[in-house]
Amino acid sequence: MVRPYGFFVLLICVFLFFNSNAQRPNTKKVEFKYVQPPSSPLPENVKTYHSLISVKTSLFTAPTNTRDNFGRLIELELKGYEQISSMGDADILIGLNINNVSWESDVEKAKYKQKINDSTYVDKEGGRYFIKASMNYSKTVKDVKNDKFLMSDVLTKSNGFTSKILPSYNQAIKQRNNTASYKRNNLYNELFLQAKNDFKYKINDVYGYPLKRIYNPIARGKGRKHDYSDLQKAFDLFNNSSKNYNGHDINEELEKNILECIKIWDLAIQQYVPKKRKARIGDRIIGELYFNRAYAYFVLRDWNQVYSNLSKANESKGLKKASKTLDLITKNLEKRYTLQ
Repeated sequence: MVRPYGFFVLLICVFLFFNSNAQRPNTKKVEFKYVQPPSSPLPENVKTYHSLISVKTSLFTAPTNTRDNFGRLIELELKGYEQISSMGDADILIGLNINNVSWESDVEKAKYKQKINDSTYVDKEGGRYFIKASMNYSKTVKDVKNDKFLMSDVLTKSNGFTSKILPSYNQAIKQRNNTASYKRNNLYNELFLQAKNDFKYKINDVYGYPLKRIYNPIARGKGRKHDYSDLQKAFDLFNNSSKNYNGHDINEELEKNILECIKIWDLAIQQYVPKKRKARIGDRIIGELYFNRAYAYFVLRDWNQVYSNLSKANESKGLKKASKTLDLITKNLEKRYTLQ
């Protein structure tokens, strides 16, 4: 008679035996760099740009981490175009101007419960304070070469701070007075950095050629019973090719290597045996192999093949999120390349 404990151990051993002999995807994420074309390409005669960030109010000083070694504000960069120092010779002028800043604060009474012991709380009245900061700024992009404004916006953004409840209303007033200047300047800095980063993202998303990075899983396969050296070879080739790629034009060597990876994965897919746990290529890895192919065709910018392989990879529950993300990126890129 098998005791319950022994039976339990036996079940675990059986599970581990079958699991060790079954195929596993054994994925590892691989980074791929690519240049994203603009959603609104500039005219072909536009080659250079000049950018300037200026602060037109004495009430705000930009933080030191946004300045160079000479104390000058670090300018905005438009990826894919030559930046020149002469405003008069530039084809594109990019400007971010901080026009004005303002702030206000208030203190209010607030109820809270004071703990006496683990089971006793008493109602108390304390205070807390608020600080609100606002920044008005303008952002412009002018195509000097073709004499037209591409962007001209004036915005006002606000940010705020709320203190915790302090034991008394007077304490809240005192702390507000002691920290208001520091908190206000922090809020100004946050608003400035947000305005700068948002504008930098916008001009590069619309007009530039920024370098992007994505990270997706590539299946290598694993299991004691079967040899997955072919999938490991494809992984190494794909990984090394991605590392050596600068994100720009697809050269002959990159295309050759990626096609070799696809060939290896194609052969593995042909060995697929459904509903057979011990198969070298079974249900647990087949979706990953189709995702491998989708990722490879993404590198080669063969959009239709990306969609076709993602539809098959998406049948695996664990790949739905990764498949959806790659599908959205692909649709975005396909649309942008069409506009070039």
